[in-house]
Order: sequence, then C-alpha cells, then structure tokens
Amino acid sequence: NLKVVATTSRGDVILREDEVKSTVNFLESTHCWPWRIPFLAPGISSADPCQDINSAGLENPETAFSYYRNNRVQEVLCVPMECDTPFILALARDSSTAVERLGSKAGEVGIGFPVCGLLQKSETPTLAQMPSLLERIHRNLSEGNFWERSQSNVAIFECSLTSHSVPAAEAKSKPKPKQLRSLMSQIVSAGMIDTNNILEKLERATEHGTDWHFLTQSYLKSKKSLTEFTDWIAKAQSVIDGTESIKVRNFQLLATQEKTFINQHYSAGAQILKPGELAERDPELFLQPGAFILELSNIKACSSAVNLWEEHTQSGMIGWVIRPAQGAQKGRRGWVQPALKCRGDMALKCIFGLNMTREAMNQNSQKNSLAARRSQVAREWALSLEALQRWTRQEPDWRIQECMVGMLAVKCEPTDARL
Repeated sequence: NLKVVATTSRGDVILREDEVKSTVNFLESTHCWPWRIPFLAPGISSADPCQDINSAGLENPETAFSYYRNNRVQEVLCVPMECDTPFILALARDSSTAVERLGSKAGEVGIGFPVCGLLQKSETPTLAQMPSLLERIHRNLSEGNFWERSQSNVAIFECSLTSHSVPAAEAKSKPKPKQLRSLMSQIVSAGMIDTNNILEKLERATEHGTDWHFLTQSYLKSKKSLTEFTDWIAKAQSVIDGTESIKVRNFQLLATQEKTFINQHYSAGAQILKPGELAERDPELFLQPGAFILELSNIKACSSAVNLWEEHTQSGMIGWVIRPAQGAQKGRRGWVQPALKCRGDMALKCIFGLNMTREAMNQNSQKNSLAARRSQVAREWALSLEALQRWTRQEPDWRIQECMVGMLAVKCEPTDARL
C-alpha cells in the first residue's frame, strides 16, 4: 500500500505505508516525536561524477559546478562545512507568542533542536540547558529591529554551533566533535604503531632472503595514509581548540510568520537579515559567515573557488555544501538537486577507508549509482519545505507532523548513506 503526501513544490510524494508505520512505531517505542517541530534538515547527496563526462571526480566542486551549469543554474551558494553541530532555532517576539506558536515553556522566547535529532517525548524540544543563548540571540535581533523589518512575530533560523556549544545534557551521552577527534587520533596512533611493527618484521624477513616486497609496499602505503590523516586531524584539532566559548556560525533566516525563504533566492532573506549583521553587533557570539555566491558563467571565478576549496580542506575543513542561490528550480530533466556536498580527500577517507584513492571512490560511486540517493534527497527536501510552508499557513499540528514523519520514513530507505 502507498501513502501520498501532497506538496506545493514538487507535487505528490509517494511513501510506502509499511515504512511510515515502522517509523511511527519506532518513534513511539523510543518516546520520540517531532512535536511542534516545523522543520528538519533533509539529506544532501554527493556531487556525482557519473552525471557529467567532464567532471573532476566524486565530490569535487567542479563536478557540482558542471552539474548545475548544465541544468541552467546561473548562481550557486557555497557554504563551508565545519566540525559544528547544525541547529534549528525558532524565536518569537515575546514569550506569550513563543508559547502559542512554538510550544515553548512559559518565560522562554523560543525553542531549539538539532536538525536531525529528536528529543524525548516527555521533554519539550527546547535548549533548556542553554536559555542564555536564546535570550542573547533574541536580544541581538531586537536591537537590530529585526521584528519590525520582517513584520513578523515569529521566525525560524538555521545555524551551526561550534563544538563547545553542545548542550550539557547531550554531552553526557554523545561525545563532542573535539572528543571524537581525540578518539580518532588514538585509533590512528594505534594503527601507526601496528604498521611500524609489521614493517620491522617484514624487513627482518627480507634480510633472511624472503621476498615480501609486495606486502611491504602495501604497508608503506598504509603508513603514508596514516601520516597524512594524522596531520589533517592535527590541523582540524587546532581549529577547534582555538574556540573556548559558544559560537554561532552561518546564521540564516528560513521563514517568518507568513513567508518562507528557503525556496527563494538567497538575497530575499538577506534583505531582512543581512549576512554578518549579527557578527558585527555581537562578535563574541557570532562568527562572520563564510558562505558566498558564485556566478557559474565566470569560469575564472569557478577555478579560483576550486583552489580555495582545496586550501580549506587541506587546512582541516570538511568541505563545502553547494546549492542553487535561487533556491529550488527546474533544470533540463525536472527539478535539480537542492544541494550537493563536496568533501575533501581526508574527510572522504574517514568514510571510505584510509587506503581508498579518488579513482577507487569514483569507481565505487559508478558501481553504486546515486540515482536512488538523489531521489531520496529530493523527496526529503520536498517534505521539509512543505512542512515549513504548512507551518507558515498555521495549519494544524498533525498536518506538519505528516510531513515530518514522512521525511523520517524516506530517510530510512536503504541507500548508500556514505554518498
């Protein structure tokens, strides 16, 4: 049996009823439920070299530029991917509006939640551990006359919190990115010790006349990969260690009381909340946004952007997310992908294995076609956008939850999550 969810952006999204029921049963059994949550971040597919014979390879920015250029996209937005925790923040002009529209607790001005995480059913999904953060962001918005400019009493934002911003309640059960980096360093160090021990034994065997040249070359290659990965972790760790307080990055407006901006040109939301405005007002909390718009017709600028991406990924950054600046739009064969991720070599090796080369990764992506993954992502984006639009129209909660549960059901489909 099939279930159909009607969306205004991409027509009907078809879901398998058994997957929806399984998702609902899981949410109920784990006491999780997307209550009053108007938006969850959909997935992002890889830049696929199979889509263009002139592509530069898996998850290379030039591959993403070529894909969007062939689909008549004129401008793209390049957003750096850091070791941060993506969050959705919903804020209201006053506490009474927050209680009515957002379901927050009395006296609070908003709610916040991880973009892909659901909290316990017995808890309202608020940043109860970080009330000062919401109050401080609300104060900065009010001082900049945001509510008057937006002509709205409530707004939803997307942002990233640095590794030191993870709420205390989550830190008890889930390691911070900084702790994960330390754990990865320990694993790599253990691998380096074992590799050196094996190389020493192979060297002794070679001295006694046994030819282990092929095996020796294999372990020397592994040692080189471990050394490169250790250097990359050290660079990423230094970036993380440079921040010892809560920081907010890439603060972006998604929707106001009656209007959504995620499906419009990037400049539409920027006219109400200018990029870097909050960073200038409160530099101790907000970081300057690293996102920038790139014209795909400017080949020289695209080449410079690829060089910049290489510098960023070599210095400890995970990579970029590249999306059309115009928002959702149609290409030569229907709707184009809403976003593509372009991760660096070291970030990909974390997923595919340290000994994997770019050529092997490209062959793996060709073997496991991204068609299913891209279809999954497209439906996730359609349902997320529909939920946000229903929220702006103040439709009943069950109508919003219909989209949220549907999106979670789509996420459960068996596709290669690495891509």
